[in-house]
Amino acid sequence: MHQHYRRQILVFVTLLLGLSGLSCGGGSGPEAITAGDQGNTDVVPGGDYPLDVDERDLSRHDEECNHAWARNARGGRGFFGPNFFVVDNEDGTTTRDLFIRHDDVGSVTVTIEGDTLTATFEVDEAFGLDSADLFVGTRRPFGRRQNNFQYRASDLEGAQTHTFTVDLAEDFPEAGERLFLAAHAVVCADEDPGNACEGASLEADLGDPEVGVEYNERVEVVGYDANFRFELTGGTLPSGLHVTPSGRIVGTPDDPDQAGDTFTFEITATERLQGNREGCTVTGTFTFTLGPDDEECEAAPEITTTELPGAVTGDPFSAQVLATGGEGDLTFSVSAGELPGGLTLDPATGTIAGTPTDPAQTCTTVNFTVMVTDECPQGAQTDTAELSIAVGAPACDPLSITTRDLDNPVLNEAFNATIETSGGAGNLTFALVGGALPTGLTLNADGTISGTATEVGEVGTTFEFTVEVTDECLCEPQTAQATFSVTLGDGGPDCAPAPTITTTELPPATTGVPYLATVVATGGEGTLTFSLGKTTLPSGLTLDPATGVISGIPDDPAETCTTVGFTVTVTDQCETNQFGSADLSIEVGAVPCDPIRLATEDLPDPILGLEYAAALVATGGSGTLTFTMLDGSLPAGITLNADGTLTGTATEAGEVGQEFTFTVEVRDECLCEAQTIQGTFSISLVGDGG
Repeated sequence: MHQHYRRQILVFVTLLLGLSGLSCGGGSGPEAITAGDQGNTDVVPGGDYPLDVDERDLSRHDEECNHAWARNARGGRGFFGPNFFVVDNEDGTTTRDLFIRHDDVGSVTVTIEGDTLTATFEVDEAFGLDSADLFVGTRRPFGRRQNNFQYRASDLEGAQTHTFTVDLAEDFPEAGERLFLAAHAVVCADEDPGNACEGASLEADLGDPEVGVEYNERVEVVGYDANFRFELTGGTLPSGLHVTPSGRIVGTPDDPDQAGDTFTFEITATERLQGNREGCTVTGTFTFTLGPDDEECEAAPEITTTELPGAVTGDPFSAQVLATGGEGDLTFSVSAGELPGGLTLDPATGTIAGTPTDPAQTCTTVNFTVMVTDECPQGAQTDTAELSIAVGAPACDPLSITTRDLDNPVLNEAFNATIETSGGAGNLTFALVGGALPTGLTLNADGTISGTATEVGEVGTTFEFTVEVTDECLCEPQTAQATFSVTLGDGGPDCAPAPTITTTELPPATTGVPYLATVVATGGEGTLTFSLGKTTLPSGLTLDPATGVISGIPDDPAETCTTVGFTVTVTDQCETNQFGSADLSIEVGAVPCDPIRLATEDLPDPILGLEYAAALVATGGSGTLTFTMLDGSLPAGITLNADGTLTGTATEAGEVGQEFTFTVEVRDECLCEAQTIQGTFSISLVGDGG
């Protein structure tokens, strides 16, 4: 700012710093004083108080320069006020603000450290020093020619700081416990202070205001220390709020219609300089939402209806949506979806009434959302509920089956019966949903049972079955069920009960070995005859039709180790040819194999480092014998082979003297099911040459 220093503001600062208990002897000027890096310094021995600044006196209302002085301890001006400031003559620091009238423009900091006193003048960035004066005395500054000195620095050319350094031991050898100081400066404004506000910002943590609630929040300039005046420069605030010059947003929002509105606004802070001049400006944008005054309204309304009754196309309908709570009268509306055609919602009562008229909506569920709104003055409160109305069709005549009993069918005779019903809508469809009819009879979709029973074996059997009938009632067809039973008659002379095969299983057979077994039957009329129908016995076997004996020698190797199933039917000599049948099977096996025997009882012990060879010997069995180790272990380097031999060379010296116990299984290739045998053995590893 120094090269741009043009205008001057004369500032006078007086700071008194006193010390009592001094002698009143005069003093000569100090031999040395540090004036700083700028300007010229003069020393006036025995300087008067007040300071002699007349030749530099400027108008107190000059817009460019002015006197500045410090406040004393009681808030008066140190230069003109009747009070002065006293500081103990000991190490410490005292700071006083520099004022032009009531404007703070800088400070003077006095520090005593040992025998050295320093007084540093410092002004704000928008100002510069033209000259500075410091008065130091050892008695109250109302007398003259005491041990007092006035230090004067001129031609400072707009410096922002200047320091006087005083040697107390040299200048004030008789100083006592207190010192008295007065300070004065001529302060001038800087024509080009630069971008002093760079990096500054407006910041605030604003809460949301509420209607009817007092609001007081502060906006601050961060990053720059100065006096600012704040004002609203963009957007709007809720009615009842305003921005104070000190940066506070205050007031009480008073417009309920604004509740819920979001307000975005701009506040500008302008730096306030001496002489009512303006410095830099900082602008910030803020947003908050005006809330209602919750204390002034009842709790928000709540829809309590969770479901509505069904409606019927063409029939009058009425149902009410209920709500509780809220402020003032409640208003109902459909906020999403639509009501069924022909129905309307009464906004005052929540009643849905009318007559459904849209055939396309019949048998459907119509979904919609009802909203209730109250009259809260701080902003309407609402609640919504998702509801639905199922639109049905007019009720149908109840459907029922009126037939209670049916005639019994007769073997080989045409049968026809009708199942009667009452009620229902549209066409009726019948179906068999449980049980069965005699073979040859059928339940038709129109409810008739027709056909001819043909199975002799079913004669005398009672058949129980369930019939269901379905109509074409709209939305949901109706159904009805009934259970019936009929017994198949033979239509001829009386016979003994039909024959029954009592054999449930047959012994197994062996390929190549003669086989003999009998299928036993009881009951029936006259001689019984046995047959296989379309099934077959194992190859090589035959069924005697007169006795039911199965005999022969199974001769098909492909059937060995399999089970052959077949059906045996027995028929009597009744005119109706009564019969009975049974599903049987024969397991065809192979000739038994010679049992496996393990002949080896002990094995020789292996020797460390020497090749080992031993064999497990087994006899009997069928086909190739295979040896596997099931459990335990062998010395490292020795292996059990599939042929039962143990070979290899033991290599682990750490296993010497260790006993190895292991279990071996031997398996043969016996047909149908392989045979196995197991044996457990033990060997110990012997040391080299042991």
